[in-house]
Amino acid sequence: MARREVETTEVSREQALEAARLERRRVIEQLEVARVQALQEAEIAANEEVQRARIASDRGLDEARIGRERDLRKLEVNREKEVETAQMEKAIVLYQNRWNIRRRRPRPRTPRRARPRRPSASSPCATARSPSDARRSKC
Repeated sequence: MARREVETTEVSREQALEAARLERRRVIEQLEVARVQALQEAEIAANEEVQRARIASDRGLDEARIGRERDLRKLEVNREKEVETAQMEKAIVLYQNRWNIRRRRPRPRTPRRARPRRPSASSPCATARSPSDARRSKC
């Protein structure tokens, strides 16, 4: 009977040890599951943060590109205005120079005898306006 009690005690002790091992294994598995889940959540959060940063960076780059394009367009418009203004000023100066040169240049005077005679209305030999007029008046 003492042997039986010892065996019963040993069996109870082994059962208690086995139950404790199972409980510890179950707790370790739960901790491992919680650790894996926490790692996955941290990875998801990090990926989301990276995506937010990338979106913010892209938005900033887009805004910078748009601002640069707008500034370039303004510069181009101003350059075209300046070119047109310079061309107009050049044309005005050239016109004024030509006008001043023409005004300053004396007109050549031809002697009265070298000038061609203008036909007068009372002149007997006026230019005929039509062929029938030319046949009627003979100079």
